[in-house]
Amino acid sequence: MNSLSLPTGVNSSAIYVFLLLQWLITAPHSIEELQQCYEAHPWCAKRISDDSIRLYLNTLRALGCLIERPSSKNNYRYQLLAQSFTLTDPKRKMNLLVKLFSGLDPSTNRAVILQRYIAMKALVNYSGIELEQLSETIPFVALHPVPLNTLIAYTQKAESLFTSYQVSYKLPSFDKTNPKKADAIQTWTVIPLGLLQEKGRLYCLVWEVVANQTPQWVQRMLRYDRIISIEPLVLPNNIQHYFEELTASYFNALPYYKFSIFCPVGINFSGLGFPHEQVSISTKSFEELSTQNTFLQPEMEYFYTVQTDFTFLLLQRLFALQGHFTIIEAPEKFHTELQTWSTNTLANYQ
Repeated sequence: MNSLSLPTGVNSSAIYVFLLLQWLITAPHSIEELQQCYEAHPWCAKRISDDSIRLYLNTLRALGCLIERPSSKNNYRYQLLAQSFTLTDPKRKMNLLVKLFSGLDPSTNRAVILQRYIAMKALVNYSGIELEQLSETIPFVALHPVPLNTLIAYTQKAESLFTSYQVSYKLPSFDKTNPKKADAIQTWTVIPLGLLQEKGRLYCLVWEVVANQTPQWVQRMLRYDRIISIEPLVLPNNIQHYFEELTASYFNALPYYKFSIFCPVGINFSGLGFPHEQVSISTKSFEELSTQNTFLQPEMEYFYTVQTDFTFLLLQRLFALQGHFTIIEAPEKFHTELQTWSTNTLANYQ
């Protein structure tokens, strides 16, 4: 398994200690089992020595964890008997979890999303909070009819094939006068493009295929917690192939957007949350980092490229940057929309 690059400034040893706590919370582990966990985890993806694992165990003990040493009575495994991170006030638990999850950077990386899901579920489980209580604040980890692994597998296919699916989706109800009113269910034919995990929610970016003489594509951001079901749409091979060719032609005709993104040093810019986006750091920034000059510019420059028709989401992401940007290439219409957005936003503060 390939290792995932950890964000700039993140201490890998601290991450490994946190992972160790997560695994011990789940179940007792032997030293060999812990080595296998580290080797299989994408944040590490390498063998950790016995001495390093014992050092991480001692770190947890120094933080207030009571960890029983391997013996015949615990089947020669390290067992977590107590830890100092539990909050007794249920409201404080909820607030802490919401704050923790809301502070995560948006991600479209499927491996990162899955690992966040596993880590969040472990923390929620150990906190003693029922998942139903998180359905509004952190719906990402609430109970779902569609397993996350299934959704990840479907979006992964979009990298090579534009396969169509049938999705049943629960539309939000805006009738405040009747809170018990059942939400309407819609069924669409969609092509999953990718996933976006942001704060406490997970979104599936899709194109809805509107059947017509010539199929049309409607952009949708589906909330994971509102997806009732999603199944591959069984079509004759010739029709499926025709759909895939049309979709590929539509995608290839989408406009390109290219930006220079400037972020403060220490902010690891990894993208804006779009399928098929590309991010690279400028050569100039690399050169500045390698110098001994103490008066470095406090910004890093990234080159960002994406091909998309989710224009509103792109504007929203750009204005939410921890930094600023300049346009290298974009359609003229986008310049107009950007100016309108800027004017309206400025007006709200006057």
